[in-house]
Amino acid sequence: MPSKATIIAAATAVIVLAAGGLAYFLTRPTEPTTFTGGGVITLMPESPFATTRVKFGQDDACEGTEGYSDLRQGTQVAVRDASNKLVSIGKIGTGMANPKIQRACDLNFYAPDIPIGAGPFTVTIGNRPPAAASEKDLRSQEAYFSIGD
Repeated sequence: MPSKATIIAAATAVIVLAAGGLAYFLTRPTEPTTFTGGGVITLMPESPFATTRVKFGQDDACEGTEGYSDLRQGTQVAVRDASNKLVSIGKIGTGMANPKIQRACDLNFYAPDIPIGAGPFTVTIGNRPPAAASEKDLRSQEAYFSIGD
């Protein structure tokens, strides 16, 4: 017959293992249910030599002007799911000169906490009409929109 000390040691080991298993179960990593989406909006110039639509500042920072003045840093970006429910509000970051298109402005945007699997999505940038975006493009932050062309 096992000694009293052996029984107590075995019982203690069982309790410690059970507590450890419970702690792991309660704190285990879970799969994410949302993602931060993003992409770029290219504001196209009227022509390569035009000075309207896009205003450039220091270090090639840029933003929209005149009828495009809503396209600038801080402008709200709304993301809606397949049922047209608003699921995320993000914003435009600093605009930068497009390296391939003269006088064009690239405006990156980000939108947090977009539910996984709720797409396809629509993205509304400022007061522009909504545009379609796939979950894949938003998740990879490669959603692309061109305005003014």
